[in-house]
Amino acid sequence: MIARLPIYSLFGTFWAVFLCVCVAYHLTSLGWHVDGQLRTALLPYLFGGFFGGAGAFALSERFHRLSTVPTRRFGLFFASLAVLTIGFAAATVVIHFRLYYAQWHAPFPSIAWAFQTVFTAAGSAYLFAVTGVRPLLPWGLLGLFVASLCFSRGWIGARR
Repeated sequence: MIARLPIYSLFGTFWAVFLCVCVAYHLTSLGWHVDGQLRTALLPYLFGGFFGGAGAFALSERFHRLSTVPTRRFGLFFASLAVLTIGFAAATVVIHFRLYYAQWHAPFPSIAWAFQTVFTAAGSAYLFAVTGVRPLLPWGLLGLFVASLCFSRGWIGARR
């Protein structure tokens, strides 16, 4: 597994750059200018794409031996790449929200602090799910389909 680490990080880097290009294209078509705000808006997709892509690639490559049927390999890679990418990107947003709202939260070892942290995390994850997935459509979905097809055919990753 350690020997395959450069392959995982290479796919993660490719996936992160692809997602950032999709989101940057979407936001610039809405009138955003290429500046610091756009770069800040791309950070969750960069982190989510890298860690989600590398994690999905490693997970799918590890479990690809359970089935030699290409459709199952496609489904495994498609689902894991989609869920891990959105999950890691949402986690980045959750951390950002938590750091920002911490100044108004109760002190650490209290019930109020626990409720505030849980509901801040849930609210920011919901906000990302509603507004953060839309810039990935349709090009991110097409890239997800192509990457899953390439994995299921054995063009990238472990051979059948």
